[in-house]
Amino acid sequence: MVKIKVNGDSPIEGLTITLSPPDQIRKREVVARFNGDAHTDHFNTSDAADRLRFRKTIVARFGLWDTDETHSAIDSELIASPPVEQREPPVEPFQPFPLDTLPEWIRGFVNAVSRAIGCDPSYVILPLLSALASAIGNSRSLLIKRGWSAPSILWTVAIGESGSQKSPPFRLVMQSVRDIQQRDLESHRETIGKHEQREALYEIDLAKWKKKPVGGPPTKPAAPPTPREIVSDSTVEALAGVLQGNPRGVLLARDELSGWFGSFDKYNSGKGSSDTSHWLSMYNGETLIVDRKTGVPLIIVPHASVSLSGGIQPGIFSKAVKGELRESGLLARLLLAYPPSRPKQWSDDEIGSELISGLETIIDNLRSLQPEESENGDLKPTLVRLSPESRTVFIRFYNEHAQETADLSGDLASIWSKIEEAAARLALVHYLVRWASGEFQHVEAVDSESMQAGVRIGRWFANEAKRVLSMLDEGDDERDQRRLVDWIGKRGSVTVRDVQRGHRKLRTSEDAELALCELVAAGYGRWDPKPPTPKGGPPTRVFELLTASTLTQPPKTPGIR
Repeated sequence: MVKIKVNGDSPIEGLTITLSPPDQIRKREVVARFNGDAHTDHFNTSDAADRLRFRKTIVARFGLWDTDETHSAIDSELIASPPVEQREPPVEPFQPFPLDTLPEWIRGFVNAVSRAIGCDPSYVILPLLSALASAIGNSRSLLIKRGWSAPSILWTVAIGESGSQKSPPFRLVMQSVRDIQQRDLESHRETIGKHEQREALYEIDLAKWKKKPVGGPPTKPAAPPTPREIVSDSTVEALAGVLQGNPRGVLLARDELSGWFGSFDKYNSGKGSSDTSHWLSMYNGETLIVDRKTGVPLIIVPHASVSLSGGIQPGIFSKAVKGELRESGLLARLLLAYPPSRPKQWSDDEIGSELISGLETIIDNLRSLQPEESENGDLKPTLVRLSPESRTVFIRFYNEHAQETADLSGDLASIWSKIEEAAARLALVHYLVRWASGEFQHVEAVDSESMQAGVRIGRWFANEAKRVLSMLDEGDDERDQRRLVDWIGKRGSVTVRDVQRGHRKLRTSEDAELALCELVAAGYGRWDPKPPTPKGGPPTRVFELLTASTLTQPPKTPGIR
């Protein structure tokens, strides 16, 4: 068996390959000739698996060197017909959260926590935004114009695989809220003690009245409501009972939100549909009316306010947000983040007690803001106005965003339409957090700085939602391809062996090579042959993702005569 040596730039001198035009099912007749021998095949040259089979066949038949350089040269001829154009990535690349938009103290908190935990900053920001919005609660709303006000209610969902470090920052932020709640509950015990004393006196007065009923009976003292800042029970009836005693509003916080999403699966029995309307009321800070089968038959909560935060794994999320959640618009109201996973790496950074106490101080300051009392005695939010400059910023954003939305359809259009008010809600929270951290003394009108921050953060969430929706609509093959592109993108360029060793789903050289060939066929990358090393190592080929820079640099792949 004759081995063909590398001669000049060609590793397989004398090999010729001819291709016929594709037929109706995109197959071509492919003829390979070498040293008087010929091999004919009929296949789709765009199919990476067929090309790999063909290459292995002629390498074995003609006794060619079975090297990466040989395979690259043959493959380049099979797919060399049209010029390579850069293809958009399967999913738009993740853009880091714009940390410079955050108030100074919050930005320092996010940086410190993300460094200490080793997580993406967005995993710290999402629960923090919901916690801060809930601390404001029904005390303030932003008046955009007459008839349109934006409440301080945010629903944030952190998406990530198990082990992605989304839970530690969530627990850290929520622990601060729970510590404040525990302090309030301890004070409540004293209130309960005084109430029990009043109840005892009432019982005495009632007994005296029964013996000698003069005038009306004594009035039984009402039990003081139990203060709550944070809850985990997501049933509407339970929330309605808590909100009735806490008109300021509460934060629903669940490390794993699959239970909350699962509650909407009851839609087919009619229960899910009812819950959906209640949740929409709570997102908008509207009146919540719940009929109960036991206890108080009817609960009415004016200005029901529930912010929400938690995490979920992507596979569970993809299955959960179908049907009712999409059709009702609940999906469009979620502020999502799904940053790429990152390997764990030890850090000596620690989260100091001053950070935790500082966060609790800001939350306490926000909770010191008091709502107004309406004519019928109910509490209602005090309206915060826009400054003339911030109004200009919002109107410009509104018009630009509306134009963008007009070009969209389906779920993305629904999400885009909700970002307008989300930006206003974020601006309100941003402004009041600046006040709570001591940047200024009096709450007046939301200024342009906070409105610009709200707009930029809102746009970030809009683009992130677009990424997430793209991933939700992927099939299994598309998902595997995207994950491989992401994996390669973190490394720049890879060989078949790199993929085989480093990618957990591609453990054989055949699987790794086939996956890379499919990326080449799909237009995501190309092969770049590398010459033998100075020490005599065999030639190889490297896979490169296509970017603007690689497109301007032609690969060094030699042609076949």
